[in-house]
Amino acid sequence: MIRYIIKRLLQLIPILIGITFLSFAMMRLAGGDAVTYMYENAGSAVSQEVIDTVGVVSEACALQMASGARNLLKVDVALSATGVAGPTGGTPENPVGTVWLGVSTAEGTIARRFQFDGDRQSVRRQTAETALRLALDVLHSK
Repeated sequence: MIRYIIKRLLQLIPILIGITFLSFAMMRLAGGDAVTYMYENAGSAVSQEVIDTVGVVSEACALQMASGARNLLKVDVALSATGVAGPTGGTPENPVGTVWLGVSTAEGTIARRFQFDGDRQSVRRQTAETALRLALDVLHSK
């Protein structure tokens, strides 16, 4: 089972990071994709309260995205990523390169904040690599 999960996690590379006004988070697990939030999406996994109060680049958003995706896709592990890949869209609280990653399993859901350097492509690559490492760390700690 772990080998299968790792194989599927490696398919995460084409992850999309939330940016500026139209933010997405997608994951590639168990052959499924989930857009777990989008500003215009009323039926998303992220509550409107979280979007309106703490914003989409936040711990609460990453947690809801990961747990919502796991429930929606009915998988053992789901990953989420939300952040500012750049080159624009940064704020003093969340400058370009800020990324929140979430991992959800049956045992619970965690989120971690990261600050990456480089251009948009570099931030996206670092996000995907770090998401895989974080998921593996969570799986190995079980």
